[in-house]
Order: sequence, then C-alpha cells, then structure tokens
Amino acid sequence: MDINVKIRLIEEYHLDLVDIECVDRMKLSDEIISLIMSEDSSDVIDKYTSLKNDESQTDDTRLLAARLTRKPSSIELKLDKNWSDDEDDDDDYYGSVPLNNEPPEHLSEDEKEAWSQAHEDEQASRRDDEKVFYQRLPIVKKWTQEEFNESMFSFMWENYPTLQKGYDRSTFAKARNGYPRHLGIGSRSWLVPRGVWDKIDTATEYCKEEINKRFSELEANSVGVWKNEFVQWMRQEGVSKATKSNIRAFFKSRNIRVSVMTIDKIKELLD
Repeated sequence: MDINVKIRLIEEYHLDLVDIECVDRMKLSDEIISLIMSEDSSDVIDKYTSLKNDESQTDDTRLLAARLTRKPSSIELKLDKNWSDDEDDDDDYYGSVPLNNEPPEHLSEDEKEAWSQAHEDEQASRRDDEKVFYQRLPIVKKWTQEEFNESMFSFMWENYPTLQKGYDRSTFAKARNGYPRHLGIGSRSWLVPRGVWDKIDTATEYCKEEINKRFSELEANSVGVWKNEFVQWMRQEGVSKATKSNIRAFFKSRNIRVSVMTIDKIKELLD
C-alpha cells in the first residue's frame, strides 16, 4: 500500500500502526483508496456505508469501510493517549460530518421508537463485543501454534459436522471465517497483531489436512458398509445397475464426499 494512503489513515482516521499493519495485508478496491485520499468530507459516512453494503466489493474493502464508519469507543479512547479527552473532539470524529444517531425524520413516532430501540440494542451488542475482545486478545496472543491448531479443529469439527463427511471448500471457508468471532476477537480484527493471524493461517492448513486425513481413514473402514447401503438405495430408487454414476448419485444423496478410489472399490465389489 502506498505510504501516502497509510499516512492519511493515521492522520484523518486515527488508525494506529497495528491497524495499518492489518490494512496493509488487505486487497482493497481503487474506489475505497480514492475515497480515503479524497479531501471532500461531504457524505463521507454514507459513501463508506455504501461500500460496506456493496456485495460486489471485496471482503477486505467492505471490512475496512465498516471500520472507517465507526467512532472510537470509550475503551479505545482510554487506551490511546493520543486521543483527546474532550467530548467535543470525540463527537467531531469526522470533522463537520454528523454521525447518524437519530432516527430519520420521515418515520412515524412508533417507527422512530422502534428505530431507536434497535439502535440502542446494536450499540449494546457492540459494547459487549468490545469488552469480550479486550478480555480475550491478551489470552489468545499467548497461545502456542498447537493450541490454535487444536482449538480451530475442535470448533470446525463440532460446529460444522458436514466436514466429517469429507472436505468441502464452501463449508470450510464458513468455518474459517467464523473462527475469529468464536475466539472473541472477530469484532475488531484490524486490532489483532499479525503474529496471531499467522498462527490462524497455519492452523487453517492444519485443519484442512486433518479433515482430509480423518475422512481417508473413515473411507478405508467404511467401504463394506457403504456397499450394502448402496444396494439398499438401488432397490429404493429402482436402479438396476451399479454404475459409477449411480454410486456417485448415492453418495451425493448422503452428502458424503468420497474419493474416486472408493467409488471404484464399491463398483468392483458389485461386479
């Protein structure tokens, strides 16, 4: 990332060096870089909000846009001595741009009340997430690689049981993306040191290998059982021939991802 963009993020958006280190790893769109460097502060929150909600943007772009739409929390203000204790400075985080903490005027009184309640609930949830983050981060930073490996694998194995039926890229990605929040550090990922992310990346590879290893062992021990279940499935479906295509259809109906070798073995047993 260009040094001028980093300086801008520090001076105008009050990101610290830990934030910058995280942002430097992101794949950002030209649109958000242009917005960061823009001198025009009009509607800046709306523009970042639009980027945050734009599903065509990269995940990194949307995450950074979300980061740049929020004010520093009370805890962050206390931790960062560079922040002023003046409440007026806190309220003026984006210069002359007001933060939208009030319900839209066009709403009815009942709708405004519902909006305010939802906003209050959201703020309470954020405060809870923030408290958990600052409690958990010092603990997680001390973990060894082995502790990350075991923790991530247990999380995936227990919460995404379809992975026990074979590695699936989409399910595995969901599990990986959900792991930081499971640890309690996902709500402020930009504040997590690079060393922690490196261990999480290594744990991700470990989990992928371990899932494949365990399923390979399951395959080796289950061919006979699957063969019998396939024969029953053939009768139920009115299938007369044990073709590879039919065997694949059987496993697909069970949401089990077997290797070509397993399909070949079952076919050989039925020939």
